[in-house]
Amino acid sequence: ENNLKDEMALQSYFIQRIEKHLNSKGKQIIGWDEILEGGLAPNAAVMSWRGTEGGIEAAHLHHPVVMTPGSHCYFDHYQGNPRQEPVAIGGYTTLEKVYSFQPMPEKLTAEERTYILGAQGNVWTEYINTSRDVEYMAVPRMSALAEVLWTNETSRNYIHFTERLTEFSVLLKKMDVNMAHSWQRPVLSTVAQNGVLKVEAIPPIPGKKMMFELTKPGMKNNGAKMEYVAPIELMDKNIQFRVWVDENDSTRYESSLLIRSSLASAKQVSFAKAPSEHYPGKGGFTLVDGIVGALPRINSEWLGWSGEDMIATIDLGAKQTISTTEIGSLNDPTNWIYKPSEIQLEWSVDNIVWKDIIYSTIVPIRPNPRFKIMKFKPVDARYIRISAKNPGLIPAGNPGAGKNSWIFFDEIFIE
Repeated sequence: ENNLKDEMALQSYFIQRIEKHLNSKGKQIIGWDEILEGGLAPNAAVMSWRGTEGGIEAAHLHHPVVMTPGSHCYFDHYQGNPRQEPVAIGGYTTLEKVYSFQPMPEKLTAEERTYILGAQGNVWTEYINTSRDVEYMAVPRMSALAEVLWTNETSRNYIHFTERLTEFSVLLKKMDVNMAHSWQRPVLSTVAQNGVLKVEAIPPIPGKKMMFELTKPGMKNNGAKMEYVAPIELMDKNIQFRVWVDENDSTRYESSLLIRSSLASAKQVSFAKAPSEHYPGKGGFTLVDGIVGALPRINSEWLGWSGEDMIATIDLGAKQTISTTEIGSLNDPTNWIYKPSEIQLEWSVDNIVWKDIIYSTIVPIRPNPRFKIMKFKPVDARYIRISAKNPGLIPAGNPGAGKNSWIFFDEIFIE
């Protein structure tokens, strides 16, 4: 009846029809940027959440816009190390990232910029249980967004902002506001330097002096406290690294990371088929970075393949005598993720001639039941190839039945 060619045209038809009805009642509509699909209703305002492009398009059409991109304005995302944070929906939006937000796109003309009304921070509560938790997710990121919107760009300075925020936090504490202190914790990660695994700490505020200590899991205060000045090489295979800003007060907002290394750590990893662009982690380094993937899943710590096998080759750098391989995988059928149906091991000294490894499988209770431990007769190898078979289509009766199953991996240890 209306010559609508596809679903987007149908959506546009509906939005325009409902807009006419609401306009007749003296109301205006505002919608998420999906309402641009198929053609924007004549008087609609747009919430640009899938990036800023929707807002730019709407402003080009002279429609009011609220900028609220998921990259900077979603306060239900993690804001610090997920291991030290309440469970969140995902993502990673730090206080500094919120403060770096530029709500006014350079692509717009002076006239088009007048259609940008402002920006909005969002706190969706699927993963947030109480009002106190909502405060934790919103404060102080809401302060950062407010300053971005109410202060000229030339006057904004993140270091100055955090200095004022430190003083403001005293007032918030007196008001019993459950303020997050993630922004005061150093950021920890591991890096590969010439085939050596090191732990790197970045201060929460540039220029801050940091102290660190190394401890063994299960033991406390058994490491000397030293100043952190550069990435640290870990001499033990199982180390808890703790780091904090050296302040004069008694408050200590520390970050910690458990790092487990092996002969494979920081070595070169190549794939026959690259992981999915949606779950690329940190590339091959993800599997040899010494960090066991967290649960709930932190996507940056995992690599995922949909409907494809994972075939990884690890170059140990030199010939090594090895007899054990551990592979961490995920089993989460609710999210279409399954353990590999089969794992094959091969070894080589030249990356040309390959020989099979016959292994016995041990299903461990500790340290992590997700890991498959494979022991075998010692071999002298430089290269190890691990082929993990995707189980195929998801069986009937399960979420995603008939679709490709996923396989996810977080770490490989070789001894």
